Amino acid sequence: MRTRILALSTLLLIVSAVTIDGRQAGRRDLRTEPLRGTGAIAGFVVDEASGQPLRRVEVTLIATDQAQRHVSYTDAAGSFTFPNLPPGRYSLAASKPGWLRAAYGARRHDRRGTPIHLAAGQALTNVRLGTNKGGVITGQILDETGLPAFGVQVRALEYRTVLGERRLAPVAGMTGALFGETTDDRGTFRLYGLPPGDYVVVATPRLSSNVELVAMTDAEIRAALQAAQQPPQPAATVGAHTTAREPAARRDDGVTVGFAPVYYPGTTAVSSASAVTLGVGEERGSVDFQLQLVRTGRIEGLVVPPPGAPPQGVQVMLMPETEAGGIGLMGMSILNRATPDAEGRFTFRSVVPGRYVLSARAVQGAPGAAPAPVRTMVFQASGGGAPMMMGDGGSDRPAFWASNDITMSGENIDNQVLSLQPAMTMSGTVQFAGKAAAPSDLTGVRLRIVPAPSAGQQVIMG
Repeated sequence: MRTRILALSTLLLIVSAVTIDGRQAGRRDLRTEPLRGTGAIAGFVVDEASGQPLRRVEVTLIATDQAQRHVSYTDAAGSFTFPNLPPGRYSLAASKPGWLRAAYGARRHDRRGTPIHLAAGQALTNVRLGTNKGGVITGQILDETGLPAFGVQVRALEYRTVLGERRLAPVAGMTGALFGETTDDRGTFRLYGLPPGDYVVVATPRLSSNVELVAMTDAEIRAALQAAQQPPQPAATVGAHTTAREPAARRDDGVTVGFAPVYYPGTTAVSSASAVTLGVGEERGSVDFQLQLVRTGRIEGLVVPPPGAPPQGVQVMLMPETEAGGIGLMGMSILNRATPDAEGRFTFRSVVPGRYVLSARAVQGAPGAAPAPVRTMVFQASGGGAPMMMGDGGSDRPAFWASNDITMSGENIDNQVLSLQPAMTMSGTVQFAGKAAAPSDLTGVRLRIVPAPSAGQQVIMG
């Protein structure tokens, strides 16, 4: 998953490079389409604390009526200008790495702001956008032996009210809040651009969720070292055939361990985490803590697909259900999926203790054909909240699903049965109330169905 994210970032950088007559255009003024009009919006961006102008701030102007996006960058005086604007409604916002986002008319960094209604030929000048330097949290992550831990994912979470429930979520509007930062060769990390508030810092090691680590006792280690020092055993000759020694049987009785997400100051229970408090532009250092090995287990089960469909077309996913809305386990479990074999059996390995939702989904194709797996994307909304899943199975084909709640405590769980049932359909009519006239074209209305927060996920269907 990490590789795909990096590749996507590279692709976005390539797409954003605009060329004109074979030359790369500067990033001073990037526009999706040429502006045609006689209006203008101009102003400046300043530091709220000092009142000083800020240069190289990205100012984005979005024409909501025309679905156009225009970008400009402030000069040494902090000034920006958008000329040749047609009349319409516009939203204006400024952003810079390490600084809080500033939207026109918004009182907070995570609010959308107030739209600007620009009349034909109107010149709106002297628009002021004020922002603050974001806070910083720095520290060091150590592994279970006390050495610096390289490549550990570290994120700052804040408590937000999502659908009536108070839960931990990535910082709204913070760049990279969903996937966080990774520690360097010294095990150090730096989270920047944070608004003032209280934060929970979580570290998640990058480990393959299907690799089992067996914890060996001292006696087993001594026996293994002694066996390694013995000369190799000669092959046994039987008649004219030579056979080697039989390999050792696979150990299924060993205790498996894994790295669970750890919350500052060094606990695997989010309820025991300590909050890190930041003021405006404050830098908080020495947020150091250590990773922990915990006992893990396996989840094995059986998928019962729709009649006449092979089980290989079913997608099985394991999602954490935690107070942190699944955030703490994203690197290990939130993208954990399995494909059943021909008999419908599936296995999840190295599952750390916690509560989970085990689900199966499939979309039925043509009669007699295998159900197509629902391709699922996990993403984070800019307004915060738990990670979201969105599938593209298609509304013209019947969908099937199954779900079980599971509590892991380091022991293996088997005989989980997921019997897929037809999904439900919801339909209705949108009606407009009030004195204003209803829009003549309702094709631009978007509907969303969001389940009540009963697990660490939000399945959004639009």
